[in-house]
Amino acid sequence: MATPVVARFRDPGAEAGNRRWVILLGIMAMAAVAILMFVGASLGTLYAVVLVLGLFAVVAMVVAPIAGIVVFIGTLLLGLPAFLAGDGRLTANNLLGLLLVAVLMIQVCLSRDLWFIKTPEVILFALIGFVLVGSLMHARHVYIPLVPPPKDFTENTLFIFGSRLVFLCMFVNFVRSKKHVLLVLLAVLVFTMAVIPSAFSNLANYKGEEDVATGKTIDTDTGKATEFRVQSDTTSWGKNENRLAFMCNVSILLIWMFIQIVRSRAVRVIGFGAMLIMAGLTLATASRSGFLSLGLVFLFLLFQKGVSWPFRFSVMGAMVVVRARRHASCCRAPRTSGS
Repeated sequence: MATPVVARFRDPGAEAGNRRWVILLGIMAMAAVAILMFVGASLGTLYAVVLVLGLFAVVAMVVAPIAGIVVFIGTLLLGLPAFLAGDGRLTANNLLGLLLVAVLMIQVCLSRDLWFIKTPEVILFALIGFVLVGSLMHARHVYIPLVPPPKDFTENTLFIFGSRLVFLCMFVNFVRSKKHVLLVLLAVLVFTMAVIPSAFSNLANYKGEEDVATGKTIDTDTGKATEFRVQSDTTSWGKNENRLAFMCNVSILLIWMFIQIVRSRAVRVIGFGAMLIMAGLTLATASRSGFLSLGLVFLFLLFQKGVSWPFRFSVMGAMVVVRARRHASCCRAPRTSGS
């Protein structure tokens, strides 16, 4: 018996739908080219290049929202140029947040599941928000100032809290696998290490001489007393010595984590060198909280697996000796000239 021949036919409805999508994409491409030409002619080549990169970034964030989380971390740690930062509520970070919120809403509409609201992180942060709103309402009825304040920061405080809550929901929803977590931690490490060149540049260009009579450090340009404290001009938090020292200590722990994950001799050599550099930078900030944090970091590293007890006792003994010598030198009375 002969096998019946199946007649092949084309679905005219499917072809019409594909044709509509092709026409729509063509119109959108022409509109994008027209907008790009207008921006290049009116604002300059720089803004046209930024627009092209922005379009690619939007596509990448829609396809992989974890890229938006990484960009968020980068803008938080390094900031944005002045022509991209924006002003008021119309900023690049807020536009990026609206894009990721749209992606989150699409995912919720497709899955019809708000599972991320039930996570402990979101619940705890929401409870903090309830306490914050309750305290603001209580303060409004109890605290009545004699003079009206120059500015009410209630709206700005609630906006900051709301944006942090939305970012936490996006973070919990988009960061799902171990690779995503490692990518986020690597981004924190890379963006933090970006402040190191500026800090060492300030360290190399530091101009200060010790006054023999007073024992103070004098700036050779201004002639005023100054302190030897390293800062970084790359970011706003890098100009604060305490925050710079804190981020250096965080970087030391992240480097140690990646050394344990990537079992390579080259990574260990580079990692230990970077840890020593970050520790030296923490000491150069002359931050007391940075010193305490650095001591806790090295105590944590000292009691990891594979470190022998004699080595631990020798390091702790060396720390005690250095601290005792420093205390003795600080308490020593200054010498007087001639008698």
